[in-house]
Amino acid sequence: MLDYRYAIAYKQSNQPEKADDYAEKAIASDPNNIEALNLISYDYALRRRTNQAKAEEYAKKVLAIVPTMKKPDGVTDEAFKAQQDMQQGMAHLVIGYLELEKTGASHRTAGAIKELQQAAELLGANPELQGEAYYFLGYSYEALYPPRHRDAIAALEHAASIQNSMQGQARALIAKIKSAGR
Repeated sequence: MLDYRYAIAYKQSNQPEKADDYAEKAIASDPNNIEALNLISYDYALRRRTNQAKAEEYAKKVLAIVPTMKKPDGVTDEAFKAQQDMQQGMAHLVIGYLELEKTGASHRTAGAIKELQQAAELLGANPELQGEAYYFLGYSYEALYPPRHRDAIAALEHAASIQNSMQGQARALIAKIKSAGR
């Protein structure tokens, strides 16, 4: 648990390499540490973009572990469900983003759309992550062939309406879609 706390501290002090090192140590000592698995899979996939295979492996592991979580004593059912939703939402965001990255010029984004829809639904308690999920969902709809412009705009409007770091990019993509007469 101490290694995970160091990982968080290094992440907050903008030292991602050290954060990843300590998250890996936390996983080595507890292979089912959901928080550490999500922290590093998110970092590998979306932030540093260094080890996408491991990011996907860890995110899939989170999705396998979350349903087996035991509710701690003193935690309400509602709070426990919110914790589970957050952990699953992060994992779906990572997998959806990685699916989108894999599509390239193929325009086959259905897998990304499915994962990102789940992420957006589950991440309501975290505006930053939910905004990212909606942005990438909108991008995925627009990247489809044929594009689903209305769905793209709807998802991007969600991203733009939530306080998050993707708001500007969401607004810019909405403007681009609309200016193209779609």
